[in-house]
Amino acid sequence: MTRLYSAHPLYPAAADQAYPLVNLRHPGLSLRNWRAVVRRLSRGSRARGGLVMVRNARGAVVAVFSYRVGEPLVGGLLLRVTDVVMGRLPGDALPDAVAACAEQLARDLGYPQILIEFSDDALSDGEAGILHAAGYESGGRLLVRGAPVGHAAVAWARTPAVRSH
Repeated sequence: MTRLYSAHPLYPAAADQAYPLVNLRHPGLSLRNWRAVVRRLSRGSRARGGLVMVRNARGAVVAVFSYRVGEPLVGGLLLRVTDVVMGRLPGDALPDAVAACAEQLARDLGYPQILIEFSDDALSDGEAGILHAAGYESGGRLLVRGAPVGHAAVAWARTPAVRSH
């Protein structure tokens, strides 16, 4: 982590401080619902997941992200960083600080791999290039669709498991 930024676990007591930044990215999220999200994500073990806020030297919250442990098919456990919300500042310092914070968190928790999901509009081409130069590579595409609730989900859940003989 650079001297300009510091990372802190985001607990319910600090939810209101991070809300203005999160609300820029998710304007439909009310303060009440945000507080509930922070409470829910800070209940479990820090080693399994949670929220992190990144502050600048003046103490302002300039980034927030969630993390959890993932286990891909091969390669062992990894730290999966998602829901990255960052302010827009000139230069590469902020994305670099988020990546450095995530890397330090992975080291602290003992995970040998890290996956960071930035939304398409979170990084400029220059910022993406800087992270690529730091050793990150694009891992493909992440396709997102709201989960439809209805007959298809119910039908799938009722499909009997296939047993092999």
